Amino acid sequence: MTRFLPAAAALLVAGMASPAFAEPAVVQFHADWCGKCKQLAPKLAAAAPAMDAAGVELTELDFTPRTDDNTAAQRVVAEGVGAAAIFDEYAPSTGFAVLYDDETGAVLGKIKADMSVEDITKMVTDAGA
Repeated sequence: MTRFLPAAAALLVAGMASPAFAEPAVVQFHADWCGKCKQLAPKLAAAAPAMDAAGVELTELDFTPRTDDNTAAQRVVAEGVGAAAIFDEYAPSTGFAVLYDDETGAVLGKIKADMSVEDITKMVTDAGA
């Protein structure tokens, strides 16, 4: 299931003791004003059924309002899905997604806007196999 957690949900996620999703997972670094995000979003949507079938969860971190408060809220969301270290490495950059092991935090791949839906699907389903 694809999950989009708004900043308001950050307080709920903060109370979670461990990542909510099965490994591996994808965290998307998104902003409405980002051109690469606009290219990547429909590709991730097209790959979503394959992600669901492979048990790979997608979480979107939304950096549309470029404020310290929103960035802090998005970090809390990342912590809730086991992606705090990934957040620390990549935020607040946008226009890509990171495939990672939510138990170890290891990066398994970076999904970029110039990748095809087929390449995204293969990367994600291979990781979920």
